[in-house]
Amino acid sequence: MKKVIFLLMLSFSLVGNTSITKLGVGGPGKADAEPSEIYSDPLKELDTEKVDELIRREMSVEEAFRELANIRTVDMVKPDIWPVVGVITSDYGWRVMGRRREFHTGVDISVPYGTPVSAAADGRVVYAGWLRGYGYTVIIYHGYGFATLYAHLSSLYVSYGDRVVKAQIIGRVGNTGRSFGPHLHYEVIRYGMRQNPIAYLP
Repeated sequence: MKKVIFLLMLSFSLVGNTSITKLGVGGPGKADAEPSEIYSDPLKELDTEKVDELIRREMSVEEAFRELANIRTVDMVKPDIWPVVGVITSDYGWRVMGRRREFHTGVDISVPYGTPVSAAADGRVVYAGWLRGYGYTVIIYHGYGFATLYAHLSSLYVSYGDRVVKAQIIGRVGNTGRSFGPHLHYEVIRYGMRQNPIAYLP
């Protein structure tokens, strides 16, 4: 909450700062801008790192407003329940596959074929369909950078854009994609980085 309040205060302090608010100018109406208007932008003297930082700051402020509007907290969107209850047959991290090593981006949980799979937290479905290697897959975005992925499913109970709640059944375990028996491949992603799912589970 302190971070959100800080970002909101920062957004108000940015009002009127030409070098920053220029980044928000755009849309169809700018297509006919004169060259003098384009090259008079004060951002032309900034290095690319500074521009990137300004853009990231704007994105952070935008996210703060969005999350505050939803009145949600990080704890509410953490994926903190098991999607299925079974035996972990492959952990997160490096593993040996045949004659080579590869980094396993989630955990494999062995359960009987057709076992219901639950959403690990409230969120919105951002993908539901076939992915190469993963087979039938559901990806849910929960907010605050959290997303979860459920792969090798036999059937899907949700579609793109659906709102789901924690523990809602989103599909059933299968053996689709690159799989050697019925199991759930489960991933936790935070701001684009794969995390160890076990770190969030009780």
